[in-house]
Amino acid sequence: MKKNTVKLYALALVLGGSVSAFAQGSPAKADLKDTNVKGLIELSKEFKDKYEKDYAEAVKLAAINNWPLVIKGENEKVSVLTKVSVEGIPLYMTTSNAGSAITSRANHLQPGGSLGLNLTGEFANGDIMYVGVWDGGYPLSNHLDLQGRVLPYDGGNSAASSYHPTHVTATIIGAGVNTPMAKGLAPKATVLSSNFQSDFPEMTDFAAEKYILSNHSYGLDQAQIPPAQLQIMLGSYDEYSQAVDRITFAAPYYLPVVAAGNDGDQTYDRLTDRSVSKNAITVAAVTQVNQYTGPESVTYANFSSWGPTNDFRIKPDISSKGVQVYSASNASVSAHSYDQGTSMAAPGVTGAILLLQQYYSNLHPHAGVDRNFMRSSTVRGLVAHTADEAGDTDGPDPIYGWGLLNAKKAAELLAADAAGSSAKIEELILLPGQTYTKQVVASGAESLIATLAWTDPAGSITTNSTKSVLVNNLDIVVTKDGVSYYPWKLDGGGQVAEKGVNNADNIEKVEINNAVGVYTITISHKNATLVNPNGSPQQAYSLLVSGVVGVPAGLEDVNKTSMFSLWPNPAQDELNISLTAGIEKDASAAIYDVQGRLVLNASLAAVDNVINVQGLVRGIYMVIIKNGDKSEVKKVIIK
Repeated sequence: MKKNTVKLYALALVLGGSVSAFAQGSPAKADLKDTNVKGLIELSKEFKDKYEKDYAEAVKLAAINNWPLVIKGENEKVSVLTKVSVEGIPLYMTTSNAGSAITSRANHLQPGGSLGLNLTGEFANGDIMYVGVWDGGYPLSNHLDLQGRVLPYDGGNSAASSYHPTHVTATIIGAGVNTPMAKGLAPKATVLSSNFQSDFPEMTDFAAEKYILSNHSYGLDQAQIPPAQLQIMLGSYDEYSQAVDRITFAAPYYLPVVAAGNDGDQTYDRLTDRSVSKNAITVAAVTQVNQYTGPESVTYANFSSWGPTNDFRIKPDISSKGVQVYSASNASVSAHSYDQGTSMAAPGVTGAILLLQQYYSNLHPHAGVDRNFMRSSTVRGLVAHTADEAGDTDGPDPIYGWGLLNAKKAAELLAADAAGSSAKIEELILLPGQTYTKQVVASGAESLIATLAWTDPAGSITTNSTKSVLVNNLDIVVTKDGVSYYPWKLDGGGQVAEKGVNNADNIEKVEINNAVGVYTITISHKNATLVNPNGSPQQAYSLLVSGVVGVPAGLEDVNKTSMFSLWPNPAQDELNISLTAGIEKDASAAIYDVQGRLVLNASLAAVDNVINVQGLVRGIYMVIIKNGDKSEVKKVIIK
């Protein structure tokens, strides 16, 4: 299939960002509904001005105090001076060095996997999933596993390659040309590469340009910070974590994946800067898990930094393989090496999320040029909802987060939602004073799980304080027969999970074992109103429910007026389509499979139509009806 070529991004010119000639398939971009593009443009300028001021001051003070601008350590570790703290301490950013697909179960989504999805980062029409990688330098772009699929984003000297970004990038998109065991999770995706020195303005531009995912395997070099000052910084919600939350709230489809860091010493409270943000996914490292049989299958890497945050949020969020990760090296165009670190765990999660977003887009085709993707809150909720238990006690903890990433379970939940069977995902809006109540019927075949997640506005910077940094404090509770079931939270010591009202996290997960019958899910908020820097008071949120019978009663929008009806569903030989508001010009029906491939296209000449579907194999399909200037998508099952 011939692929389209994108020559230029007009928005990049508006933002003053770098422009490259893209000799790839068209980037798969998100429909920017609910995204504050104007705010992102303004935020980018603010971050850029601040970075330039901070860096200029750091260089000036470095000359006076004889501080190095770059510190090179063992194993090609590089630390770069980025700013000076208000206390006069030089702050260096460093990379987090210290079988990813198998441990995360993402191999089940790849070609040859048990789910039959054959996801690679490339859509059936040639569109390509793009992912941002900010790192300590640039990858070897002509490596056999990367050639043609790494593009410079920040305008830096990408010709000078470095080891760390090569290894990280290939973990996400490596082709494994001559070494199958070095294949990345999304071997047909493309990386937009930047160094980390001016990451916040570039991330803001990236989100405004409709991209949805990026990897950040770096953080503050704790070894360069005096111990007394470091103790104040550990677990604190600082300007770095606040910046991440400002960007992600303005861009609700954009999700940064951040390495937890390699400063672990088997003690709690070792997280800093970006890993403390509310709206990013923070990744811990574990050893390889060939076959998960229970929590005892998962062993943390001794270098992986533990949480929680100072306000006892559940951080890290998730765990993945970060030990003995085999990937491309920049020693030559065919070189590979083993490495370890949360730097290597984070791209494993990034690659798995990329495939899940591709699958979601296949399940929910968009009638326009851009694609339907999950909100970042939905992705974070999905990762927490489907994680496998890890650790010595039930529930989340500040070592493994919600547990071990399970991309297979996540994909199965997406499929169940699309089929209207045992799960449901909703992306909703809560208004001030509103209480959202729905009933579900638990199947009894598995635990009833309800997960609430939202992208919270940036909080106030705090230093060594246990005060919650939540701005909009939403709550979920599930009830039956007068009994209330509450979400997980960390106890007062921040080390062990318990169930109760959670006033710290913007992911809340309720689990009810042996659930049977009708349960009521209630979502509400504390305080008199809701804060929304982008407009009128409200809070977007995601609700994920599994372990239910059919489509959970009440979770469908009964007030929505549909453009068309179709029956029977499931269908076998014929599918009836009726246009509820009459027929308009150029009415048509298009049917896509879950891979996003067009399998049937027909013009509609009447209000009532019969479509022959005998040629379709059994499975889930999406029917897109276009009628005049309107379109609507519904799912149908062919049996």
